[in-house]
Amino acid sequence: MAKKQSTILGNLFTELGNSKATNPSIRPSLDLCASQYNDAAIFFSPAGLGDVVKSLEIHSALDDSETCQAELATKSVHIESIAPEIRKWKELYAVSNSTILYAEVVFGGKAADEQEDY
Repeated sequence: MAKKQSTILGNLFTELGNSKATNPSIRPSLDLCASQYNDAAIFFSPAGLGDVVKSLEIHSALDDSETCQAELATKSVHIESIAPEIRKWKELYAVSNSTILYAEVVFGGKAADEQEDY
């Protein structure tokens, strides 16, 4: 679900950035956020996680989100439709991160195909 929400946010920022009603001075910020959330979606894909510790990879998605939020704050971008979607993303990120951390503790960081039957 966090991957889907990342994609939704990426698309929202793209649509806002491409809108003729959008102030041209904030388009670069919207483009940056679109890129950050599209990148974040990769970290929620099991195939995109590779062999590294999953919690560290998923934390990269949080870094992407924080980069976007800092950019929006710095440029004073205030669009009503953005805040609720970012809040939803943060909630889903928290659930995903907790799940990954739990799995790493229970399965000792082993990939799904390496897990023993418990």
